[in-house]
Amino acid sequence: MLIISKNRSNSSAGYIRTAFWASAIPSIALIAIFVALALPSNYVEFNEGYWLLVLPSELFFILLALSLPYKYRALNYVIAFVLCASVALKIGDIGMWRVYSRPFNILLDGPLLLKGVHLLSGILGSAIASIIILIAALVLLCLLAVLGWGLVYIQKILGSKALLWRTAAGLGIFTWIIIVLLGWPLARSPTLSYLWSRSYELYTSWQDLIEFSTQLSQAPSPQETQPGLLEQLKGHDVVLVFVESYGRTLLTQQTSAEDFGNFLDTQYFKLQSSGFVARSHFLTSSTVGGISWLAHATTLSGLWVNNQAR
Repeated sequence: MLIISKNRSNSSAGYIRTAFWASAIPSIALIAIFVALALPSNYVEFNEGYWLLVLPSELFFILLALSLPYKYRALNYVIAFVLCASVALKIGDIGMWRVYSRPFNILLDGPLLLKGVHLLSGILGSAIASIIILIAALVLLCLLAVLGWGLVYIQKILGSKALLWRTAAGLGIFTWIIIVLLGWPLARSPTLSYLWSRSYELYTSWQDLIEFSTQLSQAPSPQETQPGLLEQLKGHDVVLVFVESYGRTLLTQQTSAEDFGNFLDTQYFKLQSSGFVARSHFLTSSTVGGISWLAHATTLSGLWVNNQAR
């Protein structure tokens, strides 16, 4: 009797574990899918938290794909890969918006990834930087595995009632369209619109690089367009100084304008008494938050250099 009881206990425990994973895997996958779809690409929207209330249309298209026969399960891995790629790009956008006030561009900002690795290594050391990068890669791989495995598992569960779920997906898409027509702002297609904009940006960036290369090769020198422009500087040493500062706010903020203005006037008269002439002017910078050499290159070339690829 004791042996039978023990077998029953083991079988009950096994049944509980099976039931737990049968419910946990789809639940985790569905939560991950929603987060991947609704995650914004701007840190302001991310902090506000409204994205948690978004109704993504892509959910219903994924449900439609899950209602397909099980032999089409490879489609689930494609969906998982696309979702993981969009999450990685959105995280990159959030970081770029936070630092440089613009989204991440795969083509133009690619060289910055290597510079970021070098910066991280310089601050934390090569070993710690390598561990952080490895952890980030493992997190993405785990997300890919959870999404792919979860989608296949859900498709297998829905297989016996595929027609019912296909109908539910169709009704969901129809309802979503009605909600959009009624003007509900949280009914969106965040991932589809995001990936479309990223793809179009990739195309326009490539065209921009081609156009910039043409401008660079055909750009006339100042001596050709304005003869004698620098004639009076012949025989003189000229120093062009780029000042890394807080910008023109030093001259416009009441807390600093008077003191800093007086300081500039004093230094100007000192230079003048020593035989130097100084000229200052404000230029619109081609970068924000860092990468100041882009602004230097813009000034020196006369062409708009707003990314590392240019």
